[in-house]
Amino acid sequence: MERADEERDSEQEEIKKKEERKKRPPADSGFTMIEMMAVLMAIAFLTWLLAPKIQGFLGGSKIAATEESIQGLIDAAHSYAATNGSLYTGLGAHFSAGYSATTTPDIPTNYTSSGSPNPFGGTSTISETGPLSFVVTSTAIPPGSCNQIVNHFLSEGTPSCSGGTFTMTGQ
Repeated sequence: MERADEERDSEQEEIKKKEERKKRPPADSGFTMIEMMAVLMAIAFLTWLLAPKIQGFLGGSKIAATEESIQGLIDAAHSYAATNGSLYTGLGAHFSAGYSATTTPDIPTNYTSSGSPNPFGGTSTISETGPLSFVVTSTAIPPGSCNQIVNHFLSEGTPSCSGGTFTMTGQ
């Protein structure tokens, strides 16, 4: 009987030792400094590789949004002329009042007396340059983006870009 008790005690001790070993991590667990540096360098390389593509994508969406805003102003100018005997006379005063659903339903809803904000942080405005023409101006556009916008509006009128300001004269 004593021998059976001793064997049981010895088995229980073995089980306890095994459980303790399982609880303690081995001395060589974890990552080495070299492994950590390799992972960080891989992340840095991927960031360097993808950053220009992400910036290009974001810049492209800003250009598209600015083109849409300018097109909205051009469409509003044509709408104004259509209801005023094909003349743009009074267009600037009409737009400088800002958007009002009752008095100026033809201009973009985000248009205020100082213009319509563009995604580059500037504003887009419209005014008449004579009874048969108008001008759209958009400010704070980076030169490369401004040139792309000029190319987009070549068929709409006479677009130009100077010092980060897009200008288009239309009829």
